[in-house]
Amino acid sequence: MFDYEAPQQAEKPQLIEKKPVEKPPQQDIAKLQPQLQLQVPQHIAPQIQPRPPEPPQATISPPPPSSVPQSRPSSPVAAENYYLQVGSFRNHAEADNLKARLAFLGLIASVQSADLAEKGVWYRVRVGPFTQKTQVDNIHVTLRENGIDAQLIKMR
Repeated sequence: MFDYEAPQQAEKPQLIEKKPVEKPPQQDIAKLQPQLQLQVPQHIAPQIQPRPPEPPQATISPPPPSSVPQSRPSSPVAAENYYLQVGSFRNHAEADNLKARLAFLGLIASVQSADLAEKGVWYRVRVGPFTQKTQVDNIHVTLRENGIDAQLIKMR
């Protein structure tokens, strides 16, 4: 039985002295490996032959300029770009939140700031540009299905 009143002396641990492990002497590996020479039989060695010269390519000269002037449009017609504006916020963080929500729908949106003088700076969230009206219509349907109102913006 254990006697609580008589303190017992704990056994003192004995220290064991360890001797350092001797490392084997380092040897040069290159000296240990035998020198090998690889002999490839002549029938296995690849036969390299020079390529025959390629025949010269025929050159085609451009047709002579015609005396009839070609018709060119006087000014390029600017294509219309379509955007869908899906929100306008005073707070930039709210605009970024909507942009992130649109990203989850697979849509790429941009946030543009507009200084409206006495009204202050507003942050517009737009999807686009689109060059075809059918693209805009398809995206508009997707937005409506997800409870997001959008306004069509045309730009040149």
